[in-house]
Amino acid sequence: MSTGVGRRRGARVPWLWVRIVRASGELTALQKLIFDEQRGLTAGGRGATAGAGKVGLRLGVSRESVEVARRELLEFGLLHKLDLGQGRSASWTVTLPQCAHPPVHCLKLCDDDVQGLGKKLDEHVRAKRAQRGVDGNATQGLKVVS
Repeated sequence: MSTGVGRRRGARVPWLWVRIVRASGELTALQKLIFDEQRGLTAGGRGATAGAGKVGLRLGVSRESVEVARRELLEFGLLHKLDLGQGRSASWTVTLPQCAHPPVHCLKLCDDDVQGLGKKLDEHVRAKRAQRGVDGNATQGLKVVS
């Protein structure tokens, strides 16, 4: 079964995707951290079912901050949410828009190539923001839990 993002369902998300997301100048540090954490929590590509509260505790931020960042990543095409039914936590899987995909079967890129794909991701994020009519990031002013 295909996820529509260029990788097989159940396949491990490539580390290279994290490097491309980290190269983005449009995403906040929290969005990048949550992308990386969701990738790490995904067991065998089936999706991570940790709730926002648990992820927030792991990262030292509030549940609300995780929820806002997840909604934005979902909107930008960097997360996929699968509702598992009433009373169950949703399954979250990281994705990468096709425009920012590295070449097929590529396991390693030089820094310049990663930066180039990061710029393509930035263009994609700006286009998504323009569609909703928002300028900037909604995750500015994060609430840090101590």
